[in-house]
Order: sequence, then C-alpha cells, then structure tokens
Amino acid sequence: MNRIRQFFRESLDLSIAEAKSAMVLFAFIFLILTVTLTASWFFDKKAGEVIITEFGETALPEKEERKPYFKRDNYPESRKIPVRHFAFDPNQASESDLLTLGIAKPQVRMIVNYRKKNGKFRFKEDLNRIYGFQPEVYAALENYIQLPSRSVTKPGSKPEFSAKPEPYQESQKPGFTPRVFSKEISKFDINTADTTQLKMLKGIGSVLSSRIIKFRDMLGGFTGTDQVAETYGVSPEAMEEIRKYTFVKAPVNKIKINSVSPEKFRHPYLKGYLAKTIINYRKQHGRFNSIADLRNIQTLDEAVITKLEPYLEFD
Repeated sequence: MNRIRQFFRESLDLSIAEAKSAMVLFAFIFLILTVTLTASWFFDKKAGEVIITEFGETALPEKEERKPYFKRDNYPESRKIPVRHFAFDPNQASESDLLTLGIAKPQVRMIVNYRKKNGKFRFKEDLNRIYGFQPEVYAALENYIQLPSRSVTKPGSKPEFSAKPEPYQESQKPGFTPRVFSKEISKFDINTADTTQLKMLKGIGSVLSSRIIKFRDMLGGFTGTDQVAETYGVSPEAMEEIRKYTFVKAPVNKIKINSVSPEKFRHPYLKGYLAKTIINYRKQHGRFNSIADLRNIQTLDEAVITKLEPYLEFD
C-alpha cells in the first residue's frame, strides 16, 4: 500500500493527503467496473436460460442481423402477392383483385382514386394512361380486360381522361380562396387602388399589395407607374402587369415646405438629418420661393432634389 502511495506521489507530484485521495478514487472506479461487468455477465446468462426454458431450445438462437433501414420490408407494396390472372372490369374490380392481377400498389391506388372522382375507363388502352403503369403488365392483362379496344374507334380520337396523379396544389389547403386572373381586367388608378384591385394582377399577392399601398401612402402618392418599382419585392413580372393595367390620375399629397413643422416633415426620399437641415436653412434664410432655393443647400444632392420636387409646395 505504501508503495502504491509512493508511486502516486512521485508520478503525479502529489502530497501525502492528495496521494491517499487518489488511491481511494481509483479503488472506487475499479469497484464500479468490476460490479458492472459481473452484473452484465450474470444477466446475459440468466436471459439465455429463460430463452432455453421458455421456448424449448437447447442453445441460444443466433443473433439476428439487423438490416439497414432502406432494405427493411417497411411498406405493404413491397410484400409479394401471388399473381393470378382472371377476367376483370377496371371500373368495378376491387383493390385486392387489382393487386392479385399483378398491378403495383401505387397504380392500384390511382385507379381507385380515379373511380372515386366518377372517372370511367372506356377502353382497354385507357389503363396505359395510368401514370407509371408498366407496359409488360398491360400486355399480360390485355386479354383479360372486359372492355372494348380503342382500335375499333375513329383514328386520332383523343382520350377522354388522364389518370396521371395531380400534384398537391395550394387550392387543396383548407379555407383557400382561389385567385382568378381574368384577361378582362379594367385599368385603374394606382393612387386610389386598394389591395383587392392590386391582387388581381399576376405576381402580386396579399403581402406585396399591402407593401405597395404602404409605400404609396408614405410618399404621398405615385407620380408615375414606374415609381411602383421602388417598392421592395416587386418583380419584373408584377411591374409588367402594373404598367399594363394601371395609370396615375389622382394628384399626390404635397408638403408645404414654408410652413411644415419639424415634427411633421417626413418623407421616404429624405433622411432625418436632411429634413432638419432644410428646416434650419429656412429659419436662417427665410422662405423658399422655388426648388432652386433648395439647391443652395450643399448637403442636398441633385438626385434627392429631383425626386422630392413633385411633393413640395411653395406657397
């Protein structure tokens, strides 16, 4: 024991008290490992005895090899069903009959769904229009289908249905109200339009229509239809519709530059510090007589002045 303690002191550079604590800790860990391994061996042996006793085996069964998830037989359609051919009408055959005939389960499901929607198979060849229906399966079943052949009808006639599964559409959502894009949309004034009118245009939904209205109100109205493109999120497709179906007639709301208070002087084209600069210049130099007076303010560039001019009134 003293040798072990001396080993801990020299190897780990510990004091006598620390060496004793380390010995106790390692002894405790060793005890836990011993108990765990012994218990595991005992319970495994006991489980084996239970299996042998309960099931009458003379030895433990070999451990079953676990298959990867993608190779497991998880789906009913992957289970083998004995194939048997018999005369049938695809308009009346049950789901189990169709499976017995050798038709794959996804195609059986499409046939059943098509019939539920009051669809009807008129000719043998109509089965080939089921999405994914295998040609070899049709060839094997052709003589058993109790329907006339399309070959006796007029050449070039179009099929009366398509049983290809329809992709999930937004219209299948509960409470969905379809939007109809009519070709006969009457032109309207973009400055007086509401969200309902804007949503009639392709590329404009509820969010974008509200955003256009909000930006219009912040500006005080649009001076031209092209100005709508400054709204965040407007696509080229939406702009094409706006140019086609809207116009500007109602005048914009103007700011009285010589009497507006500093608190109410706000506009999307003016940053806050520029608005304060204009008010301060007015206090120092008096009223503005025209847009030319604004050009005397050096911090205002020409682009801002040009965009802001239609919204200013020099009374």
